[in-house]
Amino acid sequence: MEYGLIIGLILFYFYTVTCAYMAVQIAAVKGRRRAWGWLAVALGLVGVAIVCFLPNKKGVRGNTNPILTVLRRISGISPVAIWIVVVGVLVVAGGALLGSRIVTAVENRTHEKELTASEEEEALLSPAVVRGEIASLFCGQNNNFVVTKSGDLYGWGKIDTPALDESGKIYQKAEKVCAAGDTLYVLGADHALYAKGGNQNSLIPGQKKEYVEEFVRLDSKVKDMAISATVGAILKENGNLYVFGVNTYGQLGCAEERINHVNHRMAESVEQVVITNRSLYYRLKNGEVYAVGNNAYGQFGRGNQEACGTPVKIAKGCKSIAAGDDFAMILKKDGTV
Repeated sequence: MEYGLIIGLILFYFYTVTCAYMAVQIAAVKGRRRAWGWLAVALGLVGVAIVCFLPNKKGVRGNTNPILTVLRRISGISPVAIWIVVVGVLVVAGGALLGSRIVTAVENRTHEKELTASEEEEALLSPAVVRGEIASLFCGQNNNFVVTKSGDLYGWGKIDTPALDESGKIYQKAEKVCAAGDTLYVLGADHALYAKGGNQNSLIPGQKKEYVEEFVRLDSKVKDMAISATVGAILKENGNLYVFGVNTYGQLGCAEERINHVNHRMAESVEQVVITNRSLYYRLKNGEVYAVGNNAYGQFGRGNQEACGTPVKIAKGCKSIAAGDDFAMILKKDGTV
């Protein structure tokens, strides 16, 4: 067997394996299927080109091109080259189908386990009849809450707060509720902030890093609050903003790696605060918006992807802000977004 065919076999083997892997990724990576697909096709075409132009025994390149052989019926082409192309195509196609089936099976098993775990934890699948007009609501990752104008708090989903009575309400005299995972904040009608639940990331200051069974009072004269899986924030009535939790991405705006108390004041004259798992945004009364923490996706709108360990101004003349883990949106006073 000529040396060119041996080299082609080796190279095409690696390309076929790579194409099969990329084909699996087409089904596994959501939102990027088209990009992975085109990359797999490109690699496959390069592999086919390598095989098609292998030299034959006479050293003539053109005679070993399977496409030209089929069209022009040129004799002398190596049958091995044709079989390599056929097998390579089958491997890529089979890899795509097998990868899709495997990913679907894994997703189904994962979903079944989640449902089983939810049943074991006795998740509340639907709320009791909400009595009264709804004043505010909160939609979390695994739970939902509503607060009526009379201050009654109802919840459903993955929650561990038992109902107070047969009506199904889980708290009285509440104004607002926020939750992240199994940590729950309730802003009472007395403008005091209460919390219970998980405290592994010091989201319930003053308590041990273990599950807090009962509501504990965190602060008074609270105007608003916000919470994510890593950071909690308290906005006082005087406009002072206090933060605590994990500072992995610098979202606490200080040098310490971890803060577990509410005495760390980040800013004053604050009107609104929004927290994600890796970043924090707040809006001042004068309409200026500041951001701190992770900026890996350019969500601060500064034209770069550099993290900010101290708050930086990213906009002015703003009316409201909203954000997710990888993006931010700002509503200006003139109505533009």
